[in-house]
This record gives sequence, C-alpha cells and structure tokens, in this order.
Amino acid sequence: MKKYFTKYFGFTKLKITEGGNARNSAIVDYSGQTNCEMFVFHPANLINRLALGLNFLSKLFFYKNEKVFIHYSILPYFFTEKLICNWLVLKLVFYFLEVLDKNNEITLEVNDLPYEQAIDLALQKNKLNKLDAKLFRLKNAKFVFASKSMRSYVIDKYAVAAERTSVLINGAPTLALNGTRPIRPGSEPLNLVYAGSLNRGRQLEVLINIFKKSRNNIYLLGDAGEWLTNSPYLDSNIKYLGSMDEKSAHTFVAKCDVGLLPYDSTRFYYNLCYPTKASFYITAGLPFISTHLKEMKLHFSDDVVIYESIDKWRDIIDSDLFRSRIFAMQCNVREIRQEFEWKYLIEKWLGG
Repeated sequence: MKKYFTKYFGFTKLKITEGGNARNSAIVDYSGQTNCEMFVFHPANLINRLALGLNFLSKLFFYKNEKVFIHYSILPYFFTEKLICNWLVLKLVFYFLEVLDKNNEITLEVNDLPYEQAIDLALQKNKLNKLDAKLFRLKNAKFVFASKSMRSYVIDKYAVAAERTSVLINGAPTLALNGTRPIRPGSEPLNLVYAGSLNRGRQLEVLINIFKKSRNNIYLLGDAGEWLTNSPYLDSNIKYLGSMDEKSAHTFVAKCDVGLLPYDSTRFYYNLCYPTKASFYITAGLPFISTHLKEMKLHFSDDVVIYESIDKWRDIIDSDLFRSRIFAMQCNVREIRQEFEWKYLIEKWLGG
C-alpha cells in the first residue's frame, strides 16, 4: 500500500462508542497499513500526558523532509484544554510547530472546532479559539476537515488558502447486508433508531415526547445516556439500550427501518458539523429522517433522507404512505451506501 505520510500522531480511546473516536480509529487503522511510523496515544493521567507532549515536541524539532499527519485533538490531550491556551505554553508549542512547518509537509486533521461547539451546544466553555488562531495561521500546513461547512467557516474566519484545505467526512465501517429488506406489514410497528451520543441538549427530550404512545418503536443507542435510565421520558415503545461497541451497534442499526437525526437546525454548530450517525445509518442500509441541517443537504438528496422540522415527524411516520416510501428509499440507500464507508472515503480523499 502506498505511503502517503511518513509520521503519524493521533489519539484514540480503546473502545469505540462515539463518532469522534470512531473517526480517529478509522484513520489510525488505515494509516497503519501504509508503513507509516505511527505514534498513537490513549487515555492517560496528566503527568504521563505532559511527558508524552514534551517528547512529541522534541521529535518535531528534528524532522526534515517528512510528511507528518497530526490530529488536532492531541494538542489539548497532551497539555489539557486550559494549559494549551496559556500564552507561554502556546508560544512554546507553536515554536516547535513552526519549525516543523518550515522543514516538512504537515497535514492537520480537524474533526471539531471545540470553541464554537462549546458555545453553541451549551458545553463547558473553553478558550481553544486561542489555539485555533495560531494553528490556522501556520504558513504552509494543510488542513483536512470533517465537513464542507467547517472547511468554509475556517477559510473565511482565518483567511486560510483554500488550496491548502480538503474535506474527509465521517464514514462508517463496512457492513455486509443480506438481500433486500422486505417491507413490514402494516400490522407490525416500524423500528426507528437514534444511534449516537445521548447527551442532553440534542433534542432527545423533544423526540421522545413526540413519539410517546406511537404505534412504532424507537431505540436510543449510545453513550452518555445514563439520565434516561428509569426516566419518566421513556415509554413502552421507547427503549434505551445504552452504549454498545461500534460493530454491535452497526449490526443492530441494520435490523431497524429508519434512522433519526433530530438536531436543532437553528443552532449554528449543528449546521457546521457532519454527524457520524449519518454515514452509520446509510452504510447499515437505512434512510433517515433529519431536521433541515445545512451540511446534511450538501451530501444527501431527498431520495435517501426525509428533511422536515421535528414537530412534523410523528405525522410523517404514522402516515399510511410512509412504509412504501421508506421501502423505496431503502433501495436507493443500497446504491450509495459504499460511498460512505471509511475505506472508500479515505482513499477518495488521498487520491483527490
């Protein structure tokens, strides 16, 4: 296999239960097949991370004529979100990054923009915009983003040259599907699934309330959903399954009928990002229902996704024509699903 990079620095958790880590792990797995020298880091205590960070910086100083791939996330991983934004630490880190940028070819992978994400999604605030202001002004570095909208936003905000940027959307593993899914008889409930992080603030409460007492089933699958355990939000047709490993989750999703993407379309960041669950549904053979999200409409037509405001979802799903509509959409999904597998996406990006 062709060697696209000579040095690789990334971070993964040992168990894949959410989209960001699934992305990191997929890129790690692919890069590991290219005879690239790999430096992959895992969760560790602060002292060990700081030591690893200093070792990382020392390596950068001595590299010459290398092709270096770096995940954005390893910088706050090494030095913590708070410390990396300290002016002295930031100055030290960027001294080494600028030396690396001058003597080598760098590609920085940007999965999220944590500063904007925290503000818009009511997460714990951070000052990582200070890191971004330095990072995106490296003179020669290339940047690969997880969505088209994120790429455009950074180009506009930081005046990054477009030719130094590219996009690698979030994919999903390859999953074997057996035959054409039969349409369910009208007497049987449909199985709808939300697969992804179950943090509060993702309109999950709205989703659950809309579908209470529906004749169809909703399965909630993912991490950070402990608040749903024994929750009054749940009903007999709404089932919380908790966290699963990626393979088990993908297999379960493939047994359902329709995916759900209920993100609040009025929020800036939900229109900026590309949710991993979109590719997860498509590669499992499922069309999905989504709110009117800008980034989703750049990738999926009405042939495979139903775009509608969440307050209208119940009427759409309970309608008499929905089953035949979904069956037709499932056939359309099967024609494109391989285009959203990690192997296809990474090879397309590298060849672009």
